[in-house]
Amino acid sequence: MTSGFHNDARLTVGRWICSCSVPSSYEAISDLRHTLEKTLTGALLERCDMHVAPVVRREDPSVWRIRTLDMKVSFARGEVQASDAADALARQLASSLAGVIRGREENDAFLRFENYASFVTRFVLDLAGNRAWGKWYYEEFEDLRIFPPSQAIRTVLLSAPRLAIDVIVELAARQNLDTVLVVLTEKDASLIFDSCFESGSAPSAAGSLNKWVSTLLESCLQEPLFPRAPAERCSCDAILLFARALLRQPGADADEQLRGAILGLVELRRTLSAIRSPLVLESLIHKAAAGELGAAIDLATHSGALSCAGALQFFADRMQGDTDWGREAAAVILSGNLPARAISVAAFSKAEPLLSPFAGIFLLGPSFLNLRSGHLSEAAAESAENSAALAATLRHFLAIKCLGSVRASDVSGDPAVCLFTGFAGPSFLSSLKFIETAGLNFDAVRKCHWRTMRESERISDRCVLAELVSLGDREVLILRDLFSNEWLDVFGWSGEQSDLSALTQKRVKLVFGMLAVHPKLLVFGDALASRVDLSIFGELAAECAVAGRDETTQAAQLADQSGLSAKRLQTLLPASRQELAYFSLRAFLPNSAEEFDDTFSLVARAVLRDFSRRLFGFDLSSPEYLYQNFLAGLGSLLCRDEAFEVRLPASPLSVILRMAGLQQQKFSPPWLKGREVWLLPPQD
Repeated sequence: MTSGFHNDARLTVGRWICSCSVPSSYEAISDLRHTLEKTLTGALLERCDMHVAPVVRREDPSVWRIRTLDMKVSFARGEVQASDAADALARQLASSLAGVIRGREENDAFLRFENYASFVTRFVLDLAGNRAWGKWYYEEFEDLRIFPPSQAIRTVLLSAPRLAIDVIVELAARQNLDTVLVVLTEKDASLIFDSCFESGSAPSAAGSLNKWVSTLLESCLQEPLFPRAPAERCSCDAILLFARALLRQPGADADEQLRGAILGLVELRRTLSAIRSPLVLESLIHKAAAGELGAAIDLATHSGALSCAGALQFFADRMQGDTDWGREAAAVILSGNLPARAISVAAFSKAEPLLSPFAGIFLLGPSFLNLRSGHLSEAAAESAENSAALAATLRHFLAIKCLGSVRASDVSGDPAVCLFTGFAGPSFLSSLKFIETAGLNFDAVRKCHWRTMRESERISDRCVLAELVSLGDREVLILRDLFSNEWLDVFGWSGEQSDLSALTQKRVKLVFGMLAVHPKLLVFGDALASRVDLSIFGELAAECAVAGRDETTQAAQLADQSGLSAKRLQTLLPASRQELAYFSLRAFLPNSAEEFDDTFSLVARAVLRDFSRRLFGFDLSSPEYLYQNFLAGLGSLLCRDEAFEVRLPASPLSVILRMAGLQQQKFSPPWLKGREVWLLPPQD
């Protein structure tokens, strides 16, 4: 049985299952069945209204979702009448409900929400996180399953008057509004925002518009708006400002001037964000303040700001000739987006910032430290004469891999990447010539890496995949923990050098021994399984299995054996070749040793996995997806005596970085000799 209460004290029973136990000597079973059917379809509803009403108090706005409610009612032989049965069942139902409500305990079968808006808030959050469907307490929303998350959220929020307002305010109060806004399309966000003002407005007090503008600007000063391009997020910004206003003043949606203040600021932000030159922006502010609106519109239009007349009129009306207020307002409304504080040239330090399309590499700094990449480089270079310079070259090599092989030639000489890795050689390619004859200790690198993975508890003992991946003219053996999605080993194989079965057994034994794991299931990819003797691996795992050629079939079979979901397996199983191609630099450095390339591909992937673990819902994203959506874009680096100030690029999903707390970090790589790295949110 599922039941729900709305503000009108409604009880809904989804299914009533009645099982009867009668003595074997009872002869009137047919009459009993007829009586109970009559009870359940007739008198019970009336009796429930009478007995349940005192339990479900009309003034209580709470919402309960009850999965099952078991009841037991006994009748004396021969005394079962429809009215008596209905009374007994209704009384027992009321008693059971009262017990649940009094206990106020939540578990897998009972859930309580303060009100219907709180219930919908939970549903909307789960929709945004792609975890709503399949939960029993959302069955009333099942019709929305066919819609994408944005449309489903919009549909449910517009299903009742003021529901959107209540849910938006609750999301903001919980600091979860950004999580929902990030999945909304501009169209759906616009419809939701418009619905918040459909209930009618009360007359506004004099000066209400200016009051709201000041209040909203103050909120932007405390917490910037979305760092995405305003043209793409106007309505989401509007919803965010609306929520902030109602948190400060409940009931403010009745003020007709609030809507005008929000739309005016959002349009102003869109207009000013199109202006990339600080000098042009300064001139525009002066002209708008001086009443030269036509000249200000011309400046904005030539800078790419279309349909800007209304926004600039709004700006001029608020400034009232005060250019200082205009500069401050523009700085606040643009903070976290495009030109941001670039209003006055005097605001810049005398030191010139270094621009780089690869400044996003600094986001990987904490992951470099977590994976002890500095120690790995030093372990590989410890036997070389100039070990410090060689270690810096190896860190640089690792950073290039993290940003992808297709960008290797551009990344290798980028000054920001050089500063990040501490590489100071005349050129990366010339430094590699020294590496080729340096006698690097690759075993030390791998053992150091495995020790780090073991100590950080990144490895499980449940399911390991062994696969043979073809890349160009070579084949590579990859071992991967399917539960943590961590590569355990990357090792090239040449048919002229060794037996594939013996090599695979040797690598599996070595890795499992170093990681101290004995997996429950060892899975062989089809290409590898067809070329090795599987019988020799029985002692290495509790069970062995083969992944078939058909991805759908193999995912279903392995899901049963491994305990992983078929969906996760379908994502993981085909990914290795694409990922190996991303990390391998053999095309860029065709003369480099294969073991050199494979060893650092193993480490580079671990660095990106560590980074992806910190993001919301991007744990299975490919390396290229992570680069394009989080690391790409133009950033800047300002070198100070005590630190590198890194202004991060405005990547497509930088809002996720902000939500995860990754845009304002400080860390101190030991190879930078005491100098800190300060990460700052993007400006453009």
